[in-house]
Amino acid sequence: MLSAADIDARLADDIPGNEPGDAAGHGTIVAAIAAGSGSWGGGSAFAGVAPEATLIAVRVTGAAGTISDGDVVLATQFVFERARELGMPAVVNLSLGSDFGAHDGSSELSEALAELAGPASPGRAIVVAAGNSGQLHAAQGPSEAFGIHAERVASATSPARAPLATPFPLHGLDTTDASVFVWLDLYPADALSVGVVLPDGSRIEPVGVDQSRIERSAELAVAIVNGIGDAGGRESVRRDWSDGPLADVLPSVGAAVVLIDGRWPAGEGFVIEVEGEGRAELWVQSEGDLAPEGGTLGALFASATARSTVTIPAAHPGLIAAGASVDRLEWTDYTGARSSVSALSVTPAPELGAAAFFSSAGPNSRGEFKPDLVAPGAFVISALAGSADPRRGAAGIFSGGLCAGLGCQIVSDGYALTAGTSMAAPMVSGAAALLLERRPELTPTELRGLLIAGAGALPVRPDLMSRAGAGTLDVAASVRAASALPRGRDERPSGEHSRLSVASEHAVADASRSVSALLWLKDGSGDAFDAESERVALVVRGGELRSGLARIAPGSYEFAVSAVPPSPERMSIEVLVDAEPLLALELPIDGGAGAGEADSGGCGLGARPPAAGYPGALAGLACLLSWRARRALRARSSRA
Repeated sequence: MLSAADIDARLADDIPGNEPGDAAGHGTIVAAIAAGSGSWGGGSAFAGVAPEATLIAVRVTGAAGTISDGDVVLATQFVFERARELGMPAVVNLSLGSDFGAHDGSSELSEALAELAGPASPGRAIVVAAGNSGQLHAAQGPSEAFGIHAERVASATSPARAPLATPFPLHGLDTTDASVFVWLDLYPADALSVGVVLPDGSRIEPVGVDQSRIERSAELAVAIVNGIGDAGGRESVRRDWSDGPLADVLPSVGAAVVLIDGRWPAGEGFVIEVEGEGRAELWVQSEGDLAPEGGTLGALFASATARSTVTIPAAHPGLIAAGASVDRLEWTDYTGARSSVSALSVTPAPELGAAAFFSSAGPNSRGEFKPDLVAPGAFVISALAGSADPRRGAAGIFSGGLCAGLGCQIVSDGYALTAGTSMAAPMVSGAAALLLERRPELTPTELRGLLIAGAGALPVRPDLMSRAGAGTLDVAASVRAASALPRGRDERPSGEHSRLSVASEHAVADASRSVSALLWLKDGSGDAFDAESERVALVVRGGELRSGLARIAPGSYEFAVSAVPPSPERMSIEVLVDAEPLLALELPIDGGAGAGEADSGGCGLGARPPAAGYPGALAGLACLLSWRARRALRARSSRA
């Protein structure tokens, strides 16, 4: 452990390599966005959100770039303990995440972190990047959306099939050597079984609840585990796969996992099959040749949807999840050349102030608001670690996009540009630090409420609604909300400035599943109108109120609704204040699993792509967005 004085001394001495380094550049730019002075080279054009905050930096990446759940928890605990010793409040920023695991907040990592910053923990908060998994991609050929999340409905006569494409890796070989992790949520758990069709057409028969199967060949190992609830069964699975992720991530009843590790013909894929009668949601994450960090798109589901792609641990309701918005469309690089986001051929098209095309979408799998809000994350300029400068041969997060695709990411000797929810999270962390500076007694729940209370509405974009959370970060509005006074019954909120938002663009026709909603009451100036909850009434038609109105901050309220089968096509929600109508919206009801529409045309799936088949902008910049907690999958199969 190094103190600030230790670090200054090492930076000042003449011993090569003695100073702390950041070869990737990710930690430096994240820290500087939250609390950097912006003073490199004079001036403060690129200062962080809370430039006078004290930084406690902890490295969690291993030598191979992997991040373990246990190290994330220990690092978070370390920060809170040091802050307690200093007598200061603390915000822990986690610009990392995983697509593999429970997306309802019940993963061991999520719960362990939430316990460190629980509702009764004043002066603490954890802000997590929501993830960069929200983009959908189009195949070469018939238009079909590919992404990391799919939703399927199985019937007694028609099993659900989720094709899993594995695009050719960029190294051009005929074999893919990779690990693929698939997580499934099953509704209802006891009515569905899970199987896999392999690239050669052979089939692993479906595995029912409380069962598991592992099949190995000389080149490939595949494990299916379906909702192990018995303690003895869980230990048996752990023994069979003791050196892989099942030692840490084992699904309980209601979920299943499929783990694939080994080699198979490049460009060929798998099919996840779900038999029975019910619904399944699936998420996929890849490593090895298919790791997005290597410039590929990774394994992707066909007929995918961007919904519910907020990563783990950001999906936990007790953690503050930050999505990304677009705050810059062009910039000048260190050579004086102008670069523009218009070079990105993606839809949803980048629009200033709107949610970013890559930002993971909500809600979490319980229908709760995620991300909580968005902050600038595309495209952000902040501190460049000298050890990550690609002009010096470094292979960090800026190397792939150096003067290619979008243009140079290096804007000066001390600053560089990048994008991702990794950059949005420290924006929110800095804002949380400013609020705690004013009111260190705030609990994590109260802090989240104030951030949501101040969030501003994004441009009206139905295609981006589920990525927007409560809206865009507005520190000044959150500060004003914190000091808002209760309004008397002789005053009435403004219907023009008040707003109502739901966590998803549709409700599912399932009485067991709800959708969260947020209500902001504002006065004529757009400031928080703090009314007692009993003055506000909700009228729900075509559904039912699952949880009543709860005040989360002055003028801000949360509630949840659900659609009860047989449901009409739409649900309406009306807000009344003092029995007078104020706001209303309609929410479509989806009786099945929708397939997403293609968002980006340019990444060849199912056919060997030429080098240009992966857009230079994506390979050079957008694929650098991900900084994910990775789990090594080491199957005990023969690997030549």
